[in-house]
Amino acid sequence: MKRFIFFIVLLLVITAGIFTQEKADDAKNNWISGELGFIYLGVRYERMLGPKLSLGLTAYISALLFYFNERGVDAVLRFYPLGKTFFIGIGMGYHITAMPITDEYGVPWSAIGPSITPELGWRIDFGKPGGFYIQPGIKLPLTFELTDKRFYGTTFIPFFGMGGSF
Repeated sequence: MKRFIFFIVLLLVITAGIFTQEKADDAKNNWISGELGFIYLGVRYERMLGPKLSLGLTAYISALLFYFNERGVDAVLRFYPLGKTFFIGIGMGYHITAMPITDEYGVPWSAIGPSITPELGWRIDFGKPGGFYIQPGIKLPLTFELTDKRFYGTTFIPFFGMGGSF
């Protein structure tokens, strides 16, 4: 597992060096947003590495009263195949998910460990390029539970982000 994570980080660093060479003079490269959902609250920073690739960080908390609780931090690589609107992304990070459901031994269910989070959505820019934007999307955190040695997909998380660039 450590070799896999090291390989992905190395690949991101190499890719960042390659794609930062292609830069438009008037392009906005730093994007920041706050994200809301039905049971979701998050923040995101994204750095454009080229015209169709970005690398970012996201942190969020998702809770449904006292029944469902999830927290996560991800490094996210996004690909914009049609320019800067539609995106497909993959995040790698660490998630904590807990529910007040007990197993046959009376232990509350939880999944704590590294995660992979596929996501897709749209970043819709209003006004001047790089100004105010909205960002609807959906993602599915898959947490690798360290004690069970298996992946848990908790739920699809729809989100709606708003932010700007600098």
